[in-house]
Order: sequence, then structure tokens, then C-alpha cells
Amino acid sequence: MSHRMNFMIDEDNWQHLSHVPRGERSRWVNAALANYRQERRRSEAAREMDVFAESLSSVEGTSVDWVRAERRRDG
Repeated sequence: MSHRMNFMIDEDNWQHLSHVPRGERSRWVNAALANYRQERRRSEAAREMDVFAESLSSVEGTSVDWVRAERRRDG
């Protein structure tokens, strides 16, 4: 479903949008908004991962050390 909206944009954005053909402006604005939303979601996910990473305790050694320790424990 489509919705008609009236809103104001600044002069810089108008200068760019005025070069987009009239029949394509809605598609262009929709694509720009979708891209903006996707970037915001990615940015928020990155912030959440950073917070999560800070809550983890640090681990010493490498994965090779962990495998060797497991083998000694099992063997």
C-alpha cells in the first residue's frame, strides 16, 4: 500500500532530487529511506555486539592451546 506525504527538505537535498525525473522520485526516496533504515539497523547491531563483547571475560591462549588441553584431558 502507498501513502502520500507532504514534507519539507533542505535546499541541498532538493538540488539533488530535482535532477531525478519526476516519475522516479518516489522510488528514489523509498530506496534512500530503506538504505538509511538498513544502515541504522547495522549500526545498532554493531553497538550491541560491542556492549556484549565488553561483558565477556578475556580468554588466555589460542584455539590450538584449547584443543591440546582438551586432548590431554580426554587422553
